[in-house]
Amino acid sequence: MTNTIYSDSDYENVKKQRKHYKIFIYVSLGIYLAISIVTLLYYMSLPYQSPKISNAKLIQFLVTGIYIIVLYLFLNLKYRRVNCYYKILGYINTGIIESNYGEFVCFEDTVEVKEGVDFKLMKMSEWSHKKSDFFERKVLIDREKDFPDIKKGQKVKYLTQGNILIEYEIVEGE
Repeated sequence: MTNTIYSDSDYENVKKQRKHYKIFIYVSLGIYLAISIVTLLYYMSLPYQSPKISNAKLIQFLVTGIYIIVLYLFLNLKYRRVNCYYKILGYINTGIIESNYGEFVCFEDTVEVKEGVDFKLMKMSEWSHKKSDFFERKVLIDREKDFPDIKKGQKVKYLTQGNILIEYEIVEGE
């Protein structure tokens, strides 16, 4: 029985989420620019050396500070992660998929980052036809997903794209 890690709906969901975040960024930019223009017009309408000039400057300073802090936190924490995940799923949908066969060795809960996305490791022992010897392959599993239900020593046929596990099937040792 073939077990699929990613589905087409995963890509569509991340695509929608990314679109919503982009809309948020553009709307917040529009609001910031509108407030800045209103503040500038208010500032320009004040008489020379009016005591209200400091109020206009303070409003613009506060709005700019809030905009920069919120947008930086938002872009750095949310949009960047969603965008990286979107790219990875795009690579999985359009990239070259490799078929592999090997014996399962172990899972590692250490975090490895690839293109901004966190992954866990699954070690597989595979036969190299070039070297006529076994080698250990590190297959990446999305940190958000559970480890596959594979036991040590089982033979597994699996598909990867850029060493990211897409789908697997236990062949022997069930």
